[in-house]
Amino acid sequence: MIFSKFKLFGLLATLAVPFAAQASVETAIAQSQDDSTKTIVAQQTAEPFHSGMRQGIMYSVYIHEKQDLGGNRWRFRTRAEYSQGKDYYSPWRTADCNESSIDGKIIPAIARYGAEEGEASLIRAICELPR
Repeated sequence: MIFSKFKLFGLLATLAVPFAAQASVETAIAQSQDDSTKTIVAQQTAEPFHSGMRQGIMYSVYIHEKQDLGGNRWRFRTRAEYSQGKDYYSPWRTADCNESSIDGKIIPAIARYGAEEGEASLIRAICELPR
């Protein structure tokens, strides 16, 4: 499967984690309008859930925002920080911790190819499972 440069960086951004990890953690919890969904906004995370290097550019991926949908399901966005260029914020996605899936796609525990790299770390970070 051939990925364009933008799809590759989009995927990495979906797994985005800032390169320089922040030591302090600040989390704000706010109630949504209907009071049934909690919104957890991670303003700084202690460490990225995934980091690596692609085409000579170092990157780190963090969970940017996370909302509890109930039933062990989460709506989330990630942030990727790159050693060169701008940070990337992913679109909203949905993780189901019961099925170990993101947007309906089952996430394998071990990546079969490069495009799946970091997805197992992402589902573990969203579901708050041990590494």
